[in-house]
Amino acid sequence: MIEITAEIRALIDKAAAGMELAGDEYIDPADGLIHCKKCGGQRQTVVPCFGKPDYFMPRCICQCQREAEEQRKAAEERQRRMERIKRRKAQGLQDRYLYDYTFANDNGKNPLMDKARAYVENWKEAYKNNTGLLLFGDVGTGKSFFAGCIANALLDQDWDIIINKPIDYQKNETKKLLYVVCSRAKKNLFLFSEQGRTTQKGAPLLSTDEILEIDYEYDSLEVN
Repeated sequence: MIEITAEIRALIDKAAAGMELAGDEYIDPADGLIHCKKCGGQRQTVVPCFGKPDYFMPRCICQCQREAEEQRKAAEERQRRMERIKRRKAQGLQDRYLYDYTFANDNGKNPLMDKARAYVENWKEAYKNNTGLLLFGDVGTGKSFFAGCIANALLDQDWDIIINKPIDYQKNETKKLLYVVCSRAKKNLFLFSEQGRTTQKGAPLLSTDEILEIDYEYDSLEVN
């Protein structure tokens, strides 16, 4: 701020005569400028008119106004973040039961969940190194819950995680996997698609369309 000379003070006092003040403002006799009643900071400053022997007194924001603006922006960002996470969950967790697959809902019976937590804690490094987790096991052993806990935790951290890929994506990935599996056969290839089992919620486990599309001539097998 420039030094307030007698000439500048005269200009300030003249401008202050017709100045309208807000309820939380006052004119400080020490400098003749508008100040904040709450923090005492300036809400008016003096700026020279470049190229002219004159000055003007524009408004400025005090410390508490600056803090209030920062809080407003932070609240807006939090709201945008919450909406972004909500939108990503709607896109990535299309099966609503996955919303409940969280570490908070873990019953603590599976010690391997510690690995899931560690994976989330070290996600940035895993993402950087393209390190994944391979989940395998029989039906009902908790693979989906394991994956859902990781996905929900990362979504809550504002990462763009998708579990339920579009159906075309799923079909393409299934065909790629079948190609890899089938291409490894040296002489004979046996594909088994188990039926008659259900998920934990009682839904039947069905063969995928890609498996059903495979049409081979089968040898008859009689079991005595």
